[in-house]
Amino acid sequence: VGLLFVLSKFASGPIVTMALQRGLEQTNGATVEIGSAEIDLAAGKLVVTDLAMCDPNALGQDLFRAKRIEADISGADLLRKRIKLDKVVISEASTGELRATPGKRTSTAPRATTTDDDRFVLKPGEKTIEEYIARAEVWKERLSQVRRWLEKISGGDDSATPDQETLDARIAREIRELGYARVRATHLIDGAPTLEITELIAQGVTVAQLEGETLDIHGENISTHPHLASGRPGFKVTSRSGNIFAESMPVSGSANSTIAFSYLGLEVDSIAGDFNLAGTPLMQGGTMDISLNGTWSEAGVGYLDLPLLVTLYNTTLSLPGIGSEKVSKFSLPIALRGPMDDPRIRVDGDRLGEALVQAGASKLADDLLGGATEKLGESVGGEIKDALKGLFGTGKEKDDG
Repeated sequence: VGLLFVLSKFASGPIVTMALQRGLEQTNGATVEIGSAEIDLAAGKLVVTDLAMCDPNALGQDLFRAKRIEADISGADLLRKRIKLDKVVISEASTGELRATPGKRTSTAPRATTTDDDRFVLKPGEKTIEEYIARAEVWKERLSQVRRWLEKISGGDDSATPDQETLDARIAREIRELGYARVRATHLIDGAPTLEITELIAQGVTVAQLEGETLDIHGENISTHPHLASGRPGFKVTSRSGNIFAESMPVSGSANSTIAFSYLGLEVDSIAGDFNLAGTPLMQGGTMDISLNGTWSEAGVGYLDLPLLVTLYNTTLSLPGIGSEKVSKFSLPIALRGPMDDPRIRVDGDRLGEALVQAGASKLADDLLGGATEKLGESVGGEIKDALKGLFGTGKEKDDG
């Protein structure tokens, strides 16, 4: 009776709101605002209104907003200090909206990662994201956030550490990588996840950066400790226009962890400014299709080792010192290897030449593969010449093993 009385008091609006806000701020890494949050133990319902989560990488906008979140909750699990939500329905959600007042980062705010793993040392012909994208840090911060979410969803047995790592060694490593505030005693959790969402539904989600697009999101078996959950985690995102699709079933340590992503009809000019070489946009006008489909690499969820297929339509391609030519359709696979937020990128020169010929841009193909080096040296200097050689390769580099 005493426990039920205390629990009923805990379920009152102000206490739930405060506890939920504090927990979400720790997870999000920045300011979180909640209009109200209440638990109805008799009906088994959790209702949250006017949720706004500040983007820790852009404090002037919200990473996520929702007018109302309603979930079925188990009172028995609350008594065990666990939260199990059988169905979560999110209404009037959006992302990227500007805030009236900038938020603040917390000590658990996400940080962009860099890759110093020996497995991802640059091979001949490979480049980093900084060498292709002008605003690389912005892209890396966003992708780093997605990678962390995927790793949390995929989970894995936290009690098992790589190469028989001891508990003290693991704690020391996590302190170095994450800081004291983000280290958790996950080895003490067994039996069931502390938070589990059996089904998540968010329909009609708007994205400020995707004007005119409305997304529907469906997730299953999302939890803090997936290896303790009853089902396999997964999510699917589709746009009502049919232009955007994303799906993944990320399972730590599983060879069947899949990833699929496609974006059709993307306006080239909306992103062309981010892709340039020697101050020259590589493409202008037309539209672009992007697709990525396969399994995560053996390194684990969040690590790529597969081609990204890019198809341009009615676009003008420009190569510094060589020239420009319009193509009606141009397709090129780009090899991605390593962590998704800091990948190694490779464009094969021979494949590029073949793609240009197939697209009808024979002049660019001839200049690129036949005497382009000398022409570059005469017109734009050795620095850009070397950059282009590194960017496109010759098609004859060999991996170093």
